[in-house]
Amino acid sequence: MGVVKGKVTSMQGSPVKGVTVRGVLSGIMGGTCTAVTDSEGRFVLEYPGVGSLERVSVDGGDVEYNVRSGSSIHLFR
Repeated sequence: MGVVKGKVTSMQGSPVKGVTVRGVLSGIMGGTCTAVTDSEGRFVLEYPGVGSLERVSVDGGDVEYNVRSGSSIHLFR
């Protein structure tokens, strides 16, 4: 199983609670995975396989491309 962890903050550095983070799987598996940030702005995306996510985005904010399983990322909103 693939896993990407991370945190969403405002540009000022405050954690952003309750926003949806979406990962898009590429290749033959395709599809999406989602998570909602906790009170500290943290999220965990879990998906089938161990490859990269084509992109990870937060509603109304940043997008990261080609995110490998096991990565820890920081997104801004």
